[in-house]
Amino acid sequence: MLKPQLITRSELFSRLEQGAILLTGNLRLCRFLGQAHAEHAAAQKQVVWLTPEVIPLKDWMLQVRETLLINGQIKTGIILNPQQEILLWETIIRNSPEGEALLRPHATARQVQQAWQLLHDWRLEEAADTHDLNEDAQAFLNWCTSFRATCQDKGWISPAQVSNQLSVALRQNNPFVDKTIMLAGFDELTPQQQALFSVLKELGTEIFWQLPEAPSTESGLFKCVDERDEILQMAGWLRQQLNVKPEISIAVIVPNLEQRRAAIVRELSSVLACESAPLFNLSLGRSLSQYPLIQTAFYLLACLHKRIDLATASALLCSPFIRGWELESSSRALLDRRLRETGEPDVSLNTLIYFSTQEASSWFSPLFAEQLRALSQFIDTLPAKNNVGHWAEQFSRYLAVAGWSSGRSLSSEEFQTLEAWQKLLAAFARLDLVSNNIKAQEALAYLRQQASEQTFQAESAAAPVQVLGLYEASGLQFDALWLMGMSDAVWPATARPNPFISLALQRQHEMPHATATRELIVARQLTQRLLTSAATVIVSYPASETGNETLRPSTLFKNLPRLEKSDLSCWQGESWQDLIQKNKQLELLSDDAAPAIDLEHEKVRGGSSIIRLQSNCPFHAFAELRLGARPFAQVDIGLDAMSRGTLMHRVLELVWDTLESQACLLQIEAENKLITLVEDMIRMAIKEMQQALPQSFSHEYLKLESSRLQGYVMRWLELEKQRAPFHLHESERLIETQIKGIPIRLKLDRVDKLDEGGYLVIDYKTGSVTASQWFGERPEEPQLPLYAQIYAHLLDEELQGLVFAQLSAKELGFKGISADGECVPKVKAYTDMKQTREMSSWSAVLDNWKNTVENLALDFKAGKAEVDPLKEGNSCRYCELNTLCRIHEQNILQENMDGVQV
Repeated sequence: MLKPQLITRSELFSRLEQGAILLTGNLRLCRFLGQAHAEHAAAQKQVVWLTPEVIPLKDWMLQVRETLLINGQIKTGIILNPQQEILLWETIIRNSPEGEALLRPHATARQVQQAWQLLHDWRLEEAADTHDLNEDAQAFLNWCTSFRATCQDKGWISPAQVSNQLSVALRQNNPFVDKTIMLAGFDELTPQQQALFSVLKELGTEIFWQLPEAPSTESGLFKCVDERDEILQMAGWLRQQLNVKPEISIAVIVPNLEQRRAAIVRELSSVLACESAPLFNLSLGRSLSQYPLIQTAFYLLACLHKRIDLATASALLCSPFIRGWELESSSRALLDRRLRETGEPDVSLNTLIYFSTQEASSWFSPLFAEQLRALSQFIDTLPAKNNVGHWAEQFSRYLAVAGWSSGRSLSSEEFQTLEAWQKLLAAFARLDLVSNNIKAQEALAYLRQQASEQTFQAESAAAPVQVLGLYEASGLQFDALWLMGMSDAVWPATARPNPFISLALQRQHEMPHATATRELIVARQLTQRLLTSAATVIVSYPASETGNETLRPSTLFKNLPRLEKSDLSCWQGESWQDLIQKNKQLELLSDDAAPAIDLEHEKVRGGSSIIRLQSNCPFHAFAELRLGARPFAQVDIGLDAMSRGTLMHRVLELVWDTLESQACLLQIEAENKLITLVEDMIRMAIKEMQQALPQSFSHEYLKLESSRLQGYVMRWLELEKQRAPFHLHESERLIETQIKGIPIRLKLDRVDKLDEGGYLVIDYKTGSVTASQWFGERPEEPQLPLYAQIYAHLLDEELQGLVFAQLSAKELGFKGISADGECVPKVKAYTDMKQTREMSSWSAVLDNWKNTVENLALDFKAGKAEVDPLKEGNSCRYCELNTLCRIHEQNILQENMDGVQV
């Protein structure tokens, strides 16, 4: 059995120069040693030198196999790439009886592939059925049988079988006789690898497994408060090391790098900010599908059905990667808002084209529409089914037609992302080998899966700080190293045996992750290597984590000397954010007044909302009505609250337009025709709304909504029967007028003429309301006072009352105020209300409202716009402008201004 032996760096390079082959455990070490050799040769005053043969072991095995294939020592056979192999496993699993109950066959296929690889690594493929098998292990054996049979029939082999194939073929003729092969960066060799190198050694090849020299090191253990503090201390230490010696090489080793990546990048970007080349580089990239350019590609491919959800449509309209974006970015953003106002949760390509081509609108986007038309036509040419290779080609053409990646110039990272996508499509096309003809959506699902599983990291210039995963530093040497997260909860790692291999077999042969004992042995070996990978090594751990759980350092570091913060010499300077804050120059700006409205040059739109918003918060009125700062409409499945209210309004409008009077209501009820009338009006109202919102009314939803409306309307008409006799005067009347020069446009829901004389104004409300909200200098709900001020002079008789018809699930009834308290049940007279009992007459009440409304209109016209919510809790609860008005920061800002010289 091959054993590692101490080989110095200079001896390693000497043998390379004599023609030895160096096989590494990974590509990173291969590049590192290649660069180190170049520096070594330059230091030896060599002007030119041969590039040494340094190559990752897996790549070397494929090269050797190709040579043996050419020499006829290996029969023709296609090696499956990892994606092809996993798809083959997934197909076998899906078609098996055991796979019928699986919810995630793809995830199972990945674990099965790992089990297959593990059995071959440990040369136990023939021993897997020699132990008691649970249900999973038996299923795995059945799948393996099908996998072998399929591969044999098709002439395929998996990567796990290549080493065994080489071991047999090399015995016929060894091309490496009298040559030297060295291994570097391996913490252990699997039995399969040992077998391959034993064959080579037996046939005359000299094999060396390098154990790198261990430099003298200084190391210590540092306790941090928590994970955030650990990152802060690490970043400060890095900055200090780079300040002292800019050319230093430093490694930061993180055991759970994927989980902590974002926090580490954020802090290092702040502390190690540099105007020129970056000072740090992460080995771990992100899933290719997470990059914005690739996300846009999948958003476009989602259009294959010619209908997409609103979130996807929004992403496409806002994406800078679609042709024409630089010219139409503003209009496309406005189109995004317009689509939300339709209330539909999804949208068709034809609808997008329709809105994009409305020339008179602010969202007119002809380039976007042109690409959608071309895309729609292209979709019509696609076949129902085809092979994966064809779909790869069609997806590429499809994206080109859509103008993908052409919205603006791509950055370096985006260009590399585009190249990664092209490589992904090429790899995806190779799935053709192991797949049948499939539909476009199935092909897209496979492509999306591959993109999510492919890790991508854009290449950048060499950086002095390398942030690596726990197993990526094998064989590398640095000037300094910081090993993070070494608590006893993380290191040694927990045993994770493969569920598809007999646990007894895994324990018997000490297979990877099988037992805690093996994990401890591996952890000790790796710990020892890391502690000798740099002249200075700092090991840190967080003393607590989320949930305030107390953590202790791993026992593998119990003999290290403890370090205090003062021992680290961490950088104590100011970050670029701190410097900006420190050097800020403040200017006081009074923002409680906006420019007065110039009606000749400024158009003001709004109905009762002008008065309501000005009353509730002047700034809100200014921001929404004059600046146009309105939140996006929220779109839900089915009807939202506003649409349900609109539908209820329409049903009642149709009912009363038919009835016209209370007497007719009573007569129709007596004739048992009322329920039929209500049902007919509900069908008519829903049919009208269906034309605008076709996707919101499924068959079942329509039945539920009809039933809901019928219940509400019938209960409401019971209340109408209890009133004093009346006739419908008018409904849904549109009024355009002015108040103190401010144009007001509003629609009255309903006005009744009372048989005993006078009129009653009714406004339907599906929310909670009270008449007490109508009073004061700034009434909370000034809508009906506004109606009174505008409508009173349009009547030939006196206005006798104003009421909200409350139509909520919690309460049905009239809420309001009247002149005598007799026209509507339970609606008080003004003399019985606390807010108006001191007023001399009903006319005084109306005059008071008139003055209030006019004063609010004058405030709006004058530009009064201070942040002054009427009731902060209520006024701000549903307001989405807090980041603009900064009301929550007002007190803090005022405190910070104290003592500041401006």
